[in-house]
Amino acid sequence: IGMQGKFMQRTSGTAVMTSQFSHWAEYDGSNTKIRDKGSIVSTADGKATFYTILNMQARGKFFVDPAEECYAGQVVGLHNKEPDLTINITKEKNVTNVRAQGKTAETIPPKVQMTIDDWLGHMDTDEVLEVTPVQLRLAKKSAMKGKK
Repeated sequence: IGMQGKFMQRTSGTAVMTSQFSHWAEYDGSNTKIRDKGSIVSTADGKATFYTILNMQARGKFFVDPAEECYAGQVVGLHNKEPDLTINITKEKNVTNVRAQGKTAETIPPKVQMTIDDWLGHMDTDEVLEVTPVQLRLAKKSAMKGKK
């Protein structure tokens, strides 16, 4: 879990990995961050909107599709930089009376698909994995304290 999954993804399964045990040591607690990139966390309950995902796609990759139900504290994507980014994934575009001139249809990349092993290797120490019959979701531990 973790390194092996990422290694297999990046090499498309064409490389071989070996390891050799060095020694046992006491855990000093210094290496608590697992990832070098932060999470994109939802701040509101509701359905994810195409508008928000389109505007935020330069900031990272998303785990949700438009119109997918989300809740506050749910990890909805992977940020390009180290700190976590909180966004309102349910924000809708303000409707005006002015028509857009010459706008072309815009598309967003598909959501990132992961297996349970990929999720376990991806999650950080301050996150929990929700396993439901329908889907797998990642959430921040601080958001899960009030929910059961």
